[in-house]
Amino acid sequence: HSHSPTTAEEIRRHLEVYRDTDFSRIYWEASYGDKANYFSDIASVRPSVGWEHYDRPGIGEEERSWRILRDKNIDPFEVALDHAHEIGLEFHAGFRVAAFNFPPPYDHFNRGKSFFNNHPELRGTSRSGTHSPRLAYTYSETRRFVVSILREIASYPVDGIALLYNRRLPLVDYEPPLVEGFMAQFGEDPRNLDEREPRWIAYRSGILTQFMREVRQAMDEMSQRAARSERIGVSAIVTNNRNENLYYGIDAEAWVNEGLVDTIIPYSSNPNFNSNEPSWEDVRDAEFWINLTRDTSTELALNIMPRQMT
Repeated sequence: HSHSPTTAEEIRRHLEVYRDTDFSRIYWEASYGDKANYFSDIASVRPSVGWEHYDRPGIGEEERSWRILRDKNIDPFEVALDHAHEIGLEFHAGFRVAAFNFPPPYDHFNRGKSFFNNHPELRGTSRSGTHSPRLAYTYSETRRFVVSILREIASYPVDGIALLYNRRLPLVDYEPPLVEGFMAQFGEDPRNLDEREPRWIAYRSGILTQFMREVRQAMDEMSQRAARSERIGVSAIVTNNRNENLYYGIDAEAWVNEGLVDTIIPYSSNPNFNSNEPSWEDVRDAEFWINLTRDTSTELALNIMPRQMT
């Protein structure tokens, strides 16, 4: 919304600066939850009804930009993709896995179609038993819907998709199927254990590993359907180290060892997704990732922070 382009040329301009540089890949956000930044048949596409009344600076301009682009039949995602390829860049589509519902003052993002509102039965469950303001990937219905969006994104000639696990976690919590499954296997109620109990953490992380298997299979099928010479890559932005990832249900070791991710991107060496401090200044912070990805098919890309640089 800070630029609000209304022409294809204005969109291309964002990428043109990378021509003839040593940059090789662009990550371009395709969708946050079921809110698409491309012309989608599944997800909600802007502009939204009542956009003129948003009071957050820039939102009205952003919605106006979308209206003009749609009236001109300009798909900004397609324009960016085509221009990236023209100047020799790989183009990878980002997807925010947790962005299906936003709390105030960001609830203007909840406009349009809402899988979250239509499926309250798929919401997360906290340790105390209350519903969370998130969809739970514990449920196969949630995962199937997300994979359907990823398939639609991959119908464009993207070089890869990127799953952004650096916002609004957890995606798995204490949903009844998880609690009941753990009790059947271990004979204990995880709600009575320490929240970092190793058995519970390992058991819960199986959900997102299964999701990553489903993503990998879907992308391989899309590659084969389009008779591509190279598979559609899968990237994942994760958190800073092994333990913090496992706490949020991300078993990075399983993802790498099973070949489920082609590029893994630790968001920051700081805890709790802190993007305001410098990251990876001490090589020891990266040793886990270096050792994990060595001699595997997974590339390691340490994310550069802070967000605002001098």
